[in-house]
Amino acid sequence: MNINDAKRYVMAVLACCICFVVLSLAISANADAISPPATTDVFSPTSAPGNIIHVTSPITTDDVTVPENVTLKIEAGGKINVNAGKTLTINGPFQAGLTQVFSGRGRVIFGPGAVAEVLPEWWKINAIPGTTDMGPALSAAANSISSHGGVIKLQCYTYLGTATANPENKAYKSVMYLGSNTTLKGCGLNSSIIKLAANSPDQAAIIQNSNIGSGNKNISVEDVGLDGNAVNQIIDRQLGAAFLRVKGLYLTRVEIKNVRGTASSGLGEGFHFEIGLCSDVFYVDCSVVGDSGSTASGFSANSSTNVSYVNCSARGMAIANGFTHNGCSHVSHTNCRSFLNKHSEFNSEVSRFVTYANCQAGGQATTAGAAHPFKAGQSLGGAGYGFSVVESSHVNFTGCSASYENTGLYLSPATSRVNISGFDASYNSLGFGVAADAALTSKMVNVRADFCKVSPLSIQPSPGFSTLYNSYLPAPALTNNTDIVNPFPFQVSVFITGGTVNGASVAGQPVGITRSMTLQPGWTIRINYTGSPIWWWSAL
Repeated sequence: MNINDAKRYVMAVLACCICFVVLSLAISANADAISPPATTDVFSPTSAPGNIIHVTSPITTDDVTVPENVTLKIEAGGKINVNAGKTLTINGPFQAGLTQVFSGRGRVIFGPGAVAEVLPEWWKINAIPGTTDMGPALSAAANSISSHGGVIKLQCYTYLGTATANPENKAYKSVMYLGSNTTLKGCGLNSSIIKLAANSPDQAAIIQNSNIGSGNKNISVEDVGLDGNAVNQIIDRQLGAAFLRVKGLYLTRVEIKNVRGTASSGLGEGFHFEIGLCSDVFYVDCSVVGDSGSTASGFSANSSTNVSYVNCSARGMAIANGFTHNGCSHVSHTNCRSFLNKHSEFNSEVSRFVTYANCQAGGQATTAGAAHPFKAGQSLGGAGYGFSVVESSHVNFTGCSASYENTGLYLSPATSRVNISGFDASYNSLGFGVAADAALTSKMVNVRADFCKVSPLSIQPSPGFSTLYNSYLPAPALTNNTDIVNPFPFQVSVFITGGTVNGASVAGQPVGITRSMTLQPGWTIRINYTGSPIWWWSAL
């Protein structure tokens, strides 16, 4: 069969598959390309299983569907141009190398199982990594599997990307939009990097989910780095990885650097990781780094539930927070580190059921770990707060520490049910800044605040503020034979001198005429006296 006969045959074959293939393809004369049935020249999915269409030269197509049992193989010199407004749907196996095989303004869609991995390089070659605009290619790769999901594979170099408007809501802009059941996979967070193009618009993101209004589910990102290119941005703020209304979000070994932000909160606050109205979100071994340009907050969650951070770190947020969340429920931090951030290392606002386990704010650099380019003993603090809890409730601290900060731990007015076990707030200007817990529900156990420059403790009665207290606390008015409650969320000692003490009780239990007693948070003390004594309270 000569070349012309082969081309006419294949065109006739494809034309007959009205529901499957209406493709104007240039077919090679390779005898293995298509083996027609012996009794008919009509090609159909049932009569010719296992056929392969070889594309060896550039071709142009309109709306076409390749059926499931036909393999489309793009070989050297082959390329498919999809006309504007048209769609090439590939349901069968697809084979192509690491080279551009698609062009045109039309869309390419892969059916479920057609490819194991989608490569952005199929739409454009990253000729000069970090300089070539790969935004359209990254977007096309994500769109090709957005209806059902799959894997998008990044190579080991930098992809520069311009942001485009989300088709569902043009107010949102991003380099890539990930659909449900989609995994974005790189070859390492310092190797596979997506970098936001300079002069990107306000609130532009690097990656975002596709369905902003209706939401998505089961999105994964792993072994990828994102770079906000903050030093080359000129507007207020951008976003790194931003997800809205996603259920089931998994981020593993993802590092985001230098996302621009110009405020610690409000309109100018950008974010490296940002989730809103999400549930079941899991961060493992993720990090944010600010080392070039004005930087936004690190990890942020808003109105989300069941959010977990494990072995995550945030450093160098020159204006804002390392970790922050607002209006959330069931947020956990385990073995996390936050340092060299300006406002707060860890911040919880108006949230419920929040835990911090073995987390460290500030501290000093050690010689261990080349990932942190600091001198041994260098201070890594300087934030306004190591940990701040603002109007949150049911917050638990276990085995945490904060040092070299302005305040180690701050509990704001209207904060309640804070349980602190084993917290070291030493080597801060102020160890603990505590507002009175009106509900008497917060407790501190096994805490210390040694070598604090200003004070180990500041008592701030809600709603106003008072001066700092180093050791002695303001004693409630002493009323004869009346229960008085320890109002502080920590253990205190009570000392009595002078007067005539006839008896005392602590938490309802008689203790005789002793003049030195210890009260746990919420415990009561009652003194029966005839001659008015003097007493004072001291923080332990």
